[in-house]
Amino acid sequence: MQLRGVKPAVFQLLIADISAQSAVQPRKGNYAVNTLIVERNFMKIHLTKKEYRLLLDILFISNWVMTARKIGGENPKAKPYEDLEQKLLAYAGDFGFKKLVSYHKDSGRYFPTIEYEEMGTDHAFIDEFEQEVFWDELAHRLAQRDFLEEKGVVKAKEMDPLERLTEEEEKAADYDEEFIENGIKNLRIIKE
Repeated sequence: MQLRGVKPAVFQLLIADISAQSAVQPRKGNYAVNTLIVERNFMKIHLTKKEYRLLLDILFISNWVMTARKIGGENPKAKPYEDLEQKLLAYAGDFGFKKLVSYHKDSGRYFPTIEYEEMGTDHAFIDEFEQEVFWDELAHRLAQRDFLEEKGVVKAKEMDPLERLTEEEEKAADYDEEFIENGIKNLRIIKE
């Protein structure tokens, strides 16, 4: 089905392979009516321009999570998601967002523009997430290392899982306090 010619304020999307057959009553808000209709393996979704703009952020955030840290080519697991992303980005012009998404003929793909990247909307969420993950992972990995050094691998395996987790969490909490107070100032690698 061709969906070009859709009014900019309404976005219609058909998604194949949805097995349910149901209808949800429209919800009226301060703007256009949002509807979700599922019939015969297709879903039609109506989005306002504002909702489509939010969808752009969601798409770029999810793409970042799937691909930003991958080294050495494409990730086959991410391909179906990237294909769906491309399908959705194709409607950016219909919503008046050509300044945020551009099409590159050579690659046949849509990409965020410099103007979109300068807005930093998606990166504000990504940066906050990465900061939290960094400190959380560091504290938990150090706590797990200390726990295994203290108890030994064999004894740790014999422990009740809840007891082990509790002890590791207590050690992680100590690291959390240290990092909140001093950041990485007191971290050192000591070679023996």
